[in-house]
Amino acid sequence: MTIKRTAPRSAEITLQAEELEAWGIRSQPLSLKSSGCRRLLHDMLALLAQTCGLHRDGNYTLIRCRPLRQGGCRLSAEFTRLPSARLYRFDTADDLLDAVNAMNYIRHFDYFTTNGAVIHPFGDKFFMYIPHTLPLSQHEKVILSEYAALFPDGEE
Repeated sequence: MTIKRTAPRSAEITLQAEELEAWGIRSQPLSLKSSGCRRLLHDMLALLAQTCGLHRDGNYTLIRCRPLRQGGCRLSAEFTRLPSARLYRFDTADDLLDAVNAMNYIRHFDYFTTNGAVIHPFGDKFFMYIPHTLPLSQHEKVILSEYAALFPDGEE
């Protein structure tokens, strides 16, 4: 396992296949339905707090998991204050696609840079995270509010 601080509020943890097996994780993709994955996530957040001083208290935490070719995975964690986070929840894939088509999606979904918007399916919902490095026009904000709820403010 390697831990690397990538920015003041971000870090990466690289785990080998054998380390994932120690948590009882043997298949891809990782899912929070698995008790091993939930335990891994909890342990990694505790480890980031101990080693890097990155705490979830009052922060929204975006965690990305990327598989490695030789097995294992790389977890990237970004800690952001809730008021500044732009996380949108879409109830259907159709809503998400309609919003993306109505926006200037080339500007927001540049897969060659880490500054692009990120879409994550979760259960039957879709979440879109737009970092503050990407400014949104008033028109784009209206489009997003038409098709999505700002999360967590949109939650009941």
